[in-house]
Amino acid sequence: MKRIFMLLLLLAALPAFAGAEYWDESGQSASCREGRRGCQVLQMVMMGSFAGLDFQDGLSVRVHAAALTQLREITHEDCAHFLGEFDVDADTLRVNSYIALGNCLLADIMADPGETAHDQQVRRILRLFLAPETEIGGRDQTRLLREKIDDALIADMARTVALPEDFIRYLIASENWRAGA
Repeated sequence: MKRIFMLLLLLAALPAFAGAEYWDESGQSASCREGRRGCQVLQMVMMGSFAGLDFQDGLSVRVHAAALTQLREITHEDCAHFLGEFDVDADTLRVNSYIALGNCLLADIMADPGETAHDQQVRRILRLFLAPETEIGGRDQTRLLREKIDDALIADMARTVALPEDFIRYLIASENWRAGA
């Protein structure tokens, strides 16, 4: 609980992405009656705590990379509980969660290139989809890759980074994953 609170304080100082639908002050004052960890992390997602990643700020990168572990631990049961506990549209929660996952995965990739050659290759491909603007011809490269990536490769990438296949599929299919497209 103490770690989540400290993480929330650090993330509150980071800029939020303005295009997503996040809670206003009234939503932020609510809390999970059962104190479920996954529900608390989802509250942070809905507050926009993981929405802004400043590539140039080492602290922002480290905090987001550390938060990826907490996001990975969220279960379907946590999501169902959260949706039952709070008045949030399931699609809004999904999009905000994907934005949070994307920013935290990008930070994790920036902080750790991967152990094996396979890990490094998968992380490089995902970084290209997460931040194509950081590579020369990045958008063109993502268009070419989209044509070649199949379900088997999506499953392999998801296993490699320990994230849901649906998120990887969303990331690869989206021209602008940060906008919920």
